[in-house]
Parts: sequence; C-alpha cells; structure tokens
Amino acid sequence: MHMHMLNATSSVLLQTMLLLLNKNLQQTENTSDLHPDRDDNSKREYCYNPFGCFEMSYPWVDEILRPVSHVPDPPKKVNPTYCLYTRQNEDICQILNIMDNSSLEQSYLMSHHRLYFISHGFMEHGNKDWIKKMTRELLNLVDCSVIVVDWSGGSGPPYPQAVANIRLVGAMTAHMINYIVAQVGINPELIHFIGHGLGAHMAAYAGQTTQRDFKYKLGRITGLDPAEPHFSKTDPVVRLDPTDADFVDVIHTDAGPFISGGLGILQPVGHVDFYPNGGIEQPGCHEDVISHMRKGSGNFYRGIRKMISCNHIRSYQYFTESINPGLCYFMGTECGSWEEFQNGSCFSCSRGNKCPFQTKFGMHADLYLRKGEAYGSSLRLPPPRFNVKLFMMTGVERPFCRHHYYITWNISDSCKSVQHGGEIGMMWITIKGDRGITKDIKLTEV
Repeated sequence: MHMHMLNATSSVLLQTMLLLLNKNLQQTENTSDLHPDRDDNSKREYCYNPFGCFEMSYPWVDEILRPVSHVPDPPKKVNPTYCLYTRQNEDICQILNIMDNSSLEQSYLMSHHRLYFISHGFMEHGNKDWIKKMTRELLNLVDCSVIVVDWSGGSGPPYPQAVANIRLVGAMTAHMINYIVAQVGINPELIHFIGHGLGAHMAAYAGQTTQRDFKYKLGRITGLDPAEPHFSKTDPVVRLDPTDADFVDVIHTDAGPFISGGLGILQPVGHVDFYPNGGIEQPGCHEDVISHMRKGSGNFYRGIRKMISCNHIRSYQYFTESINPGLCYFMGTECGSWEEFQNGSCFSCSRGNKCPFQTKFGMHADLYLRKGEAYGSSLRLPPPRFNVKLFMMTGVERPFCRHHYYITWNISDSCKSVQHGGEIGMMWITIKGDRGITKDIKLTEV
C-alpha cells in the first residue's frame, strides 16, 4: 500500500510540475528581433525561410485537444545540432552544418551506409547516456552512420512551446536529410529515424516534409513511447502516423491516462504497435524512491526522476537491448487486448484457426517484410496492414528479453483422486530445449 501511495503521489507531483511549467501561456511577440516573418495575408501562418510556413489554425489549434498552441521559436533560438558518429569516429562527434558544404565533404558519411537519426524528447538533450548507448549498439550491429539530433534549445518548458518547436525542428531536419541525400547520395529508403517522446512526433514532421518538399519517403520511423499530451486523437498530420515513412513501428510503455502520470500515447499510430506488458505499467517500475536512488548513483534528484519516468524510459531501454539481442529476440504477438494475451487466447493455430501474426520487436521489427534479405538491404515489401497491435512480456531488469511459452496442463478428472482423499501439493514445471534446461519453476509464480 505504501509503495502504491508513493507512486501515485509522484504522478501527481509530475502533473503539478508540468502544469506549473505551462502557466507561462502569455508569450510576448514584440520583445525580440527574432520574431518570425508573418504572412501579410493572414495572422494564422508564420514563416521561417527556407524551412517553410507553420499554420496556426485547425488541426494545429483545437479547443479540446490542443487548447494551448504556440508559434515555433525562431531557428536561431532552437538551433538544433546534428552530430555524426560512424565506426571511424565512434566517440568523437562530427558536427554537420546545413549552411557549410565542407562539413559534409569532410565527414565520414558514406552513400552505401544505412543512416540512423536519433532524437530525444521533452526537457532532454542529445548528450544523454541512453543516446550514447543506442549509438554504440547501432554501430556494433552494422557499418552505418548515426546522426544525433540535439534540439535542447527548444525542448525546455513550457510544454506547449516544446510541442510547437518540434514542428520547426522536423522541417529543419528534413532539409538536413535532403542535403545529405543530394550531396552524399544516400538512398532515402536506408534512412531510419528513431525518436523518443516528442522526438517521435518530430520524426513524423521530418518525414512529412521530405514527402511534401522533396517528393520522397524515409525508409523507417521508430516511435519510442510517442508523447500523448496535445497528440492523442488528433488529426494524423499533427502526430506520428503510418504515412510518415515506408515503415512505422511504435513501442508503447507509458500509455496510462495523463492525469495519473502516463506520458505516452495509447492509440496505435504505426504499421505495427507494440505494447510490452500491456503498454501501461512496466515490471520493475513500482519500486520506491530509495531503490531508484540506488540506480541513479545515490542521487536523490535522479532517483525521483527515474521513479516518475520509469515506464516512459523503458521504451528506449527495450529498443536498445533489441539491437544486438544475442540468443533472445523479443517477439510480439498480435492480439485484441492485453487481457486476451495473458489468457492465452492469441496463441492457437489448431482446428483450422489462422495462426496469430508474430514478428520480432524493436530494431528487427521489419524483418517480416524482408523475406530473407540480409539486414541492411533496402529491399522490403510494403506493410500489408497498419495499426496492428502486438503484445509481449519482459523481465523486471536487464536483460529484459523473455521467451514466451504457452503450456497446457492436463489433470486427471477420474474418481481416484476422491478415493485417495484429495492430496494437496505444489506444481512445478521444467522446460527442456536445445540449449539446455530451465530451473524448476513454481506455477504459482509464473
């Protein structure tokens, strides 16, 4: 009871903090010479050349879904940076500048490499440890290029301003992508954008801009627990959706109601949407603040932050582990709901039933479309469906990957048990496979 009360209190504190951050709703428009160029014909559109114009009308403004909507801050203020890492410079960033041809000419970008973009979310920056770890895992997987998008100049509070800023950052990133495509010759199908929280929707805006302005689609967008406030149930143009790239996969880990602390979106917004452990509460995230402080090097602030955001950050932790999974691949199974999945209703192929759709989770989620092609190939079939909901279980701590087993236990219904007087005992199972045997597992603990 005490732990539940503590987590509930932390959720309320988080919401209070966000509400306080959002109190600064009155934005002065006459105190800076960096004010956007207004369209003379309409006050509902603001333009930042050459990155385009940003409408301030429906669906970007909505009395119910987006009651507070801001104009993006000027490019000079947001000032996103693009930091390139390759196997030639795994630890030393090469800054790419869209206004400087030499930054591309002198970079390690290669036309035949896969290109990954990684973006952080609200109140974060591009030098986070999780981004560094994900970058290393990608470089270990394949000889590729990784560009970290740091938009910390626009990711701070108030939240509605950060929501507005990702529209501009997405457009600026699309121009950077097109600059790379034109100058280096990278195939857009080999570009994979990975975004967390608000970064997932920013990736969507980049994908929309490349289609609208440059007439091509990105190969893939992975949304890591896309942000819910100001995006849930909105028009698809406002949020991540399956049209933003050739393949869009989404991981939902903190999709509870915002009022109770949920930060991620619940509705499916990709071709395939994974809901680990149901997508709302993740194992290991109900520990008290002391436990989280230990994981945060004893720092109280880090402990509080880890406790509040534990479900939200599980999305990039799961994804990072899935890049080089070793012997355990995360697997998702299509099912109508988490409850049906837990009840074993989505595993049967018997009696003429169509087998449930299953695919690898995370980094390798698109392999079901490749038909045996080697990883890194651009040869991929178009997804036959969208908004496919898949469920899976994980462990409490790293390594998170778990294998799923559906076990049928047949118990005799003869009268002999009555004659024997009804014995009481514990049931255990042991699973034997090609790679060994499990420890004894008590069924009451499964």
